[in-house]
Amino acid sequence: MVKFTTQTLVLAGIALFLVVAVGYLLYTRAPTKENLGNTPPAPGPNPNPGPPPPSQGGPQINPEVPTLILFHADWCGYCKDFKPVWAQIAQFLGDKLQVLDLESKQPITPKLHRGGWPTIKFYPAGIAKPEAAMEYKGDRSNPQNIVNFVASFMNPQQGPPQP
Repeated sequence: MVKFTTQTLVLAGIALFLVVAVGYLLYTRAPTKENLGNTPPAPGPNPNPGPPPPSQGGPQINPEVPTLILFHADWCGYCKDFKPVWAQIAQFLGDKLQVLDLESKQPITPKLHRGGWPTIKFYPAGIAKPEAAMEYKGDRSNPQNIVNFVASFMNPQQGPPQP
């Protein structure tokens, strides 16, 4: 009589399970007359490299005006801590230039930002000229530091923001 060890029985059980699972997957995903040729087309390159239209769920962006952007991620603790400071900055500068708060999942974010979170960038000529972006790397605890950063790049004819 053949004796089976516990290890042999466990391995046989795992093998049987794998055979049944693979067979099930092959059976349920096998092409049939109903689903043959009904595969959706693969998405092509994005024909609109600019800001997303409102129907795509992004913010309204004027690409020609000076823009200050906070790039953040909803899971980032530093981003959450910075939100009250950003709210003060947006309230102060909001009527002088375009101030945007872009979450990492928004469609336009990968086109303008590749890097860590949170990141603050100022586009003096608007996002239509992203090569001119200036990244703020200073202290983020005081909103006035960021306002001064923006003022240093503003058009001299326009003048720095005044409180």
